[in-house]
Amino acid sequence: MMLGSFQFTATPIGQLCEMFHSVMKHLPGPQQQALKELQGLEDFITKKVEQNQRTLDPNSPRDFID
Repeated sequence: MMLGSFQFTATPIGQLCEMFHSVMKHLPGPQQQALKELQGLEDFITKKVEQNQRTLDPNSPRDFID
């Protein structure tokens, strides 16, 4: 998932998608799949951070998020 998204970002269309995200998200093309994958990655990270916040023990950090 991540590798494909990073490879897409390195392409010319990927660069356009990065620069003009608000426009490109409405146009059909290969960027739609990359945007879905990046949204999935963002959702995963958000869930992980929320989970760590709920179970936080300030005296015992588990990872970088803590």
